[in-house]
Amino acid sequence: MFTNNKFKELFQDLFVDQESLLNELSDIAIKRKVKKGAFLFKEGESVTSVYMVYKGALKLYYLNADFKELILSFGFENSIIRDYLSALGHSNQYLNLQAFENSIVFEFPVDKFIKICNTYPNNDILNRYILTEIVNSQKRILLNIGGSAEDRYDDFIKHFKNFTNRIPDRYIASYIGVTPEFFSKLKKKKIREYLEFKVVESYVNKFNDRNDY
Repeated sequence: MFTNNKFKELFQDLFVDQESLLNELSDIAIKRKVKKGAFLFKEGESVTSVYMVYKGALKLYYLNADFKELILSFGFENSIIRDYLSALGHSNQYLNLQAFENSIVFEFPVDKFIKICNTYPNNDILNRYILTEIVNSQKRILLNIGGSAEDRYDDFIKHFKNFTNRIPDRYIASYIGVTPEFFSKLKKKKIREYLEFKVVESYVNKFNDRNDY
């Protein structure tokens, strides 16, 4: 249990102008500290909670037949992360949610969370998150089918640009579907292109500055 003011302070940026909703969510919130490497759930386990990340970093992934880790998504501060298939009534056959930084999350029983959110039909946070996840998943499917590794990396940067320095390269490689070795080459290429662009930009700016006099 938490005071309403404390909970609203933590998540006011996520739930903008939704004081009543925040008050109700604070009544059912359970604060959990998750050590680096610990799991909130594993494949095969029943998933009955929604998690809001207050601090830290988590990865949602599954293991293929060769026990290779395939990352579906990341969770950082002010994000909601869960197994959406379980939320829709399917069993959790595949997914794992694991912290890769020491983290603090708020846990909500999924049935109570949905009930509270549905009380505010114009502010249905969970459904909007599910819709966003579906749209992003469709984009990733299209990129995996017809896009290059560079396209997928650009899409990753677009979605996680504020957190790239906190995500290990091997996790990024898994997310975009390439080997760590290939990603190392791709990353060096993108850095080189960025530096070349900055050099050209600098020359252009100096040229423009001289013409201003």
